[in-house]
Amino acid sequence: MKRTNYFSLVTYMFSSELRSDLNRYYLGTIWWFLEPCLYVAVFYIVFANFRGGDGEFLYNLMCGLVTWKWISSIINQGASSLVRAKGLVTNFNVHPLVFPTVSLMVNTFKFFAVLAALLVLLAVKGALAFSGAEQLLLWFVVTSTVIFSYQILLSTMMPFLPDLRVIVTNMMMLLMFTSGVIIPVEQMPESVQGILYWNPFVYLIEGARAIFLHNDLLDYPVFGYLFLVHALLLVLGVIRLTSLKGEFPKRII
Repeated sequence: MKRTNYFSLVTYMFSSELRSDLNRYYLGTIWWFLEPCLYVAVFYIVFANFRGGDGEFLYNLMCGLVTWKWISSIINQGASSLVRAKGLVTNFNVHPLVFPTVSLMVNTFKFFAVLAALLVLLAVKGALAFSGAEQLLLWFVVTSTVIFSYQILLSTMMPFLPDLRVIVTNMMMLLMFTSGVIIPVEQMPESVQGILYWNPFVYLIEGARAIFLHNDLLDYPVFGYLFLVHALLLVLGVIRLTSLKGEFPKRII
């Protein structure tokens, strides 16, 4: 298949996935915004008593949960994208990279829609302290590279290990609590901070808060390191995905 055909295919699948998502529920796009609001409400009610329930905690929670919803959706859905598209994988000669790519595009589109609403809300409340488009672009490129690398690597394993889907879902739930999504890592006991900072998602969550809430610059050495390491993982994942192209139709049930 030619490159132009792949572009058309990805574009068609992207638009089809969005239409399917809109038609799946009566509320349609409202769920894109309602679901994060429910997340925030639940965790705010649970943790407000421990954190005092002030505005700073709420804004940190909103920024962390909106970002994490994007990250976890891409990894969870992208990891099983080949299995979910088994009809296309088994019946058509399509490069498997197409399916996690479409998953990345769909969830990123939804993320930016929700993020725009969040920024408007923060601005109305006087809590928005935006670092600028350059910082946002750098953060987005690095974050996308990190999560896409894990998505690709997991998608190469899921057809051979179906139970991995359950493991990934539960691991993402665990990582939510250990990535500073609810409570920033810097506010946790020093005895655990050194361990948690080995988690790359911590820096992505902190970076989002730095850009939207604190008007701070990203930690360039850290984000440069994250980009290089995960760009290498991404390349290795794509190579692995390509090499297993002929095996996936035999393994997906």
